Amino acid sequence: MLKNDKVVVVDRIQNLNIDLLTHRLGLNIPIHSTSIGKVLLAYLPEKEQDRILKSTNLVKFTDTTLIDQKLIKRNLKLIRERGFSTDEEKRMEI
Repeated sequence: MLKNDKVVVVDRIQNLNIDLLTHRLGLNIPIHSTSIGKVLLAYLPEKEQDRILKSTNLVKFTDTTLIDQKLIKRNLKLIRERGFSTDEEKRMEI
């Protein structure tokens, strides 16, 4: 869920076969750097997306983390078109 323009993990289903990243319940995650955050952001109205992106410290966590607002917006459009988001090591390298 979104809270204060960040993603808050409220529940998760553990995949026993491949559970590479474990997000603790209650963890606050920057919205621009996870597949969860990008999906939530992608389906917000454009004005709300712009507000959040302008107010968020777009930290570069890995070499693939998008921090340019235009590139993020392009990625959000792609997410809406295909109906899902992927992480692609935007938050952590595996």
